[in-house]
Amino acid sequence: MKIENVRKFGKVLSLLVMTALLSVNCAADLAEDNDFAMPEVTTTTETTAATNSVTVALTLPAAAEGKNCKVNIYTPGVMGPPTIIATTGENCLCNATTTAICTLTDVTAGIYVISGFVDNDASGGYPYTTGDYIGYYGATPTPLDAPAMENAVVPATGAVVFSFDLGTQP
Repeated sequence: MKIENVRKFGKVLSLLVMTALLSVNCAADLAEDNDFAMPEVTTTTETTAATNSVTVALTLPAAAEGKNCKVNIYTPGVMGPPTIIATTGENCLCNATTTAICTLTDVTAGIYVISGFVDNDASGGYPYTTGDYIGYYGATPTPLDAPAMENAVVPATGAVVFSFDLGTQP
C-alpha cells in the first residue's frame, strides 16, 4: 500500500471516530434535557409450551376387562434401576377386547424403551406374577424380551403411536 493511501485512510478513520464520539455525546446531552427522553426498549419473549401425544396400543393375549393396564416410558438403568420418563400409573383400564390403548401427553422428547403391563391377578405389579401380560415395543423374539437398547423415538411436538403385543408371564 502506498504511503498516500495510508494517510488518506488514517484521515478517514479519524473523521469516523470523531463523528461517532460526537453522536454519543449529543445523544447523552439530549437525554439529560427534560424536553427529550430516550425511548425505553422493551423486549418480550413469548414462549409456547411444546406438547406431544404418545399413544400406546397394546394387543393382549386375551381380553382382560376391568384390569389395570400400565405403560412405562423409560431409559434403562446402566448400574441401577431404570429412569421412568412417563407412566400411565393405574389410570388405564382394559376393556372387553384384546386391545388396550393408553395415551400420555407432554412426554420429554427422546429415545426410550416402552413397556406395557396388565396386572391380571391384582398382585400390584412388579415383580410380575404368573398370568400377567407383559411386553415391550420392539421386543424380539417374544413380547417378554426387552429390546437391547432404547428404540422408541418420542418427538417434542405432534403425535406418535406405538403398537405392540403383550405376552403371558409364565
